[in-house]
Amino acid sequence: MRNFLRYLPLVLFFLSSHLSATSVIPFKHLGEAAQSSEAVVLATVESDFTTTAGPLVFFDFRLRVEEAAKGSLRPDETFTLRQHSHRMGDYFVDIAGDFVPEVGSTYLLFLHRVGDTWRPITFSYYVFEKKIMGDQELLTPLAEGLSIALVSRPDGVQPEPVGVYRVQELMQLLREYASGVALPWNASSALTGFSLSDFPQSRALPTGCDFILPGSGSLCRWQNQSVEVYYEQTDAPAGFNATLSTVLGTMVANYPGIDPSNAGETSFSPNCADGTVTGADFVSFLNGLNGFQTTLIFLNDPCNQIANLNNCAGVLAIGGSYLSSATHQYKGDTWNNALLGFVVVNNGTFECLSAGDYELMLIHEMTHTYRMDHLDPAAYPNQNMNPACCNPIGVKDMECMNYVYESAAPVTLTMFDVQPYLQRQVLVTWETANEKDNDYFMVERSADGKRFEMVQKVSGRQFSTDITRYEWLDLRPYPGLNYYRLSQVDFDGQTTNFGVKAVKVGEASGAFQLFPNPVSHSTLSLMAELSAPFNGFMDIIDQNGRVLGTQTLVWDKGRNRLEEPVEHLAPGIYWLRLREADQVQVLKFFKK
Repeated sequence: MRNFLRYLPLVLFFLSSHLSATSVIPFKHLGEAAQSSEAVVLATVESDFTTTAGPLVFFDFRLRVEEAAKGSLRPDETFTLRQHSHRMGDYFVDIAGDFVPEVGSTYLLFLHRVGDTWRPITFSYYVFEKKIMGDQELLTPLAEGLSIALVSRPDGVQPEPVGVYRVQELMQLLREYASGVALPWNASSALTGFSLSDFPQSRALPTGCDFILPGSGSLCRWQNQSVEVYYEQTDAPAGFNATLSTVLGTMVANYPGIDPSNAGETSFSPNCADGTVTGADFVSFLNGLNGFQTTLIFLNDPCNQIANLNNCAGVLAIGGSYLSSATHQYKGDTWNNALLGFVVVNNGTFECLSAGDYELMLIHEMTHTYRMDHLDPAAYPNQNMNPACCNPIGVKDMECMNYVYESAAPVTLTMFDVQPYLQRQVLVTWETANEKDNDYFMVERSADGKRFEMVQKVSGRQFSTDITRYEWLDLRPYPGLNYYRLSQVDFDGQTTNFGVKAVKVGEASGAFQLFPNPVSHSTLSLMAELSAPFNGFMDIIDQNGRVLGTQTLVWDKGRNRLEEPVEHLAPGIYWLRLREADQVQVLKFFKK
């Protein structure tokens, strides 16, 4: 629960932002982009910092060159990349399509020089991030860049669409074309058959987003986003039912992953024994309405828990929800369940705000009930979740909420992994948390990342809310590198791509194999293809060398399998040590 402050109008006037759109006429191809650039480099982001020049504050990044295809920047040299977006006092110039690097990531950049700094020639378009697929280094276009508006070329030439490229092949082509050695341009040797959808986005909570309200110390979200919203009828402003419908409609339009519904008015008088509206009687009352999936809005601060407004200055409203000790997994993280939401509007708030600002204030507080905390107003100005009232829903608001509450998908995938299995086989495994209208899964395989063939169709559960694990053993993978693409198909034929994983097939490194690795669920499987019986011991060892457990292991000649519980292990690196007489083998695994 957070306070939402009403600042004086003069302060609000100066807290402003300017948003510019970005349109790009593409080059004919990447070779022409290289010719038009002052430098083309593959570089890693080492740090970010701000630079003040008079009244302006610039957002800068320090990068180190890995490879150069053109220009004066040399390998291992550092340079400063500057965003177009900048700040001047309380004014923030936010340029749509601007490139925002992530520290630690490596990018292919087509650059031009501006004073002592560098900028990409077309903002986020023609910026590629280096990713690893199996033992290959690939360059994928930024999703932000692909959202930039492209304008038709005046010469009528259809530009070559950007794709996913092999790093070394593309860098060599760019070097040769920029120097005039290789003409005409032909990127087929560097281009792969992958698309951006084959590289699922990182699961890390977007920068600046916060779903840990003060006092909880834990990530928290509604596991079931369908929430009935009631309002206490006492002192409700005239027409509030229509206002609430507008507020919830605006939220759903911008945050399609949530599902609040206007349940109408109700009557509840809290006993205020602890000075708040959210005592035991509140819990009991809401349970009688719709159980834990309920939010109640108070429009008159019945327990006087907020200091009254003074000439329309002070706290307008508060909002939040209960945090349950029950947890669930979402995008690789553990989240506490949110339940029983509440909003308390201060006396006099309705009279102090315009109708539009009153709705924006309610949107802000309702977003708190969905557990989103305030955004930093300096870094993300003019967002609805800034501490100052009253801004419409902004780009950063949507980025945060739509990450935590994605639009309902037919299938929620919690794990997808491929691992070598025994001698020259590949085990493909995946898990789902829920399934709806799920007809089947499709496993495709490729030897080159360009041409995929369907190798297995696996029936889905159709409708399920349980954790479901799937396995398929590929008995005939290609020698060397294999790519596996997993897709899900609805009954109406709609297909969802869950990405591509790669694995190298060859002689097993030893008789023992572990999967999945990393392991994110409750058990780790140990497999063995033994030419003789094994009679020894197995130890689990942590990063500090401590033996966490030992058990006797007796296996017969041939194929064996052991399911080892690991749910008690904290995330980190561990080893399995297998001992028999004077023979020792150690296998490393990762616990998510």
